[in-house]
Amino acid sequence: MVSIFDKLGLQNIDANTATAIRAVIMALFLIAVVIFQGNLGKVPEIISDKKTFLFIVLSGVAGATSWLFYFLAIKSGKSFSGGSCG
Repeated sequence: MVSIFDKLGLQNIDANTATAIRAVIMALFLIAVVIFQGNLGKVPEIISDKKTFLFIVLSGVAGATSWLFYFLAIKSGKSFSGGSCG
């Protein structure tokens, strides 16, 4: 379902801009979930653990990079739907 929305939403816009907007929407949604769960107070603890925070940052950069290539592939029409290889 996500790939259908992505393909329809990227027809006339820059893929990187769409990726940034999607990231902001996801961040706001996830912050709301953390607040709802009562876990917002745990953020300073996570940030203060330098090793944990480093891996979260690296994971975020890797995820953002994969989104950029995913959206570029969707926009250019060079993506595939996956499926089984055998």
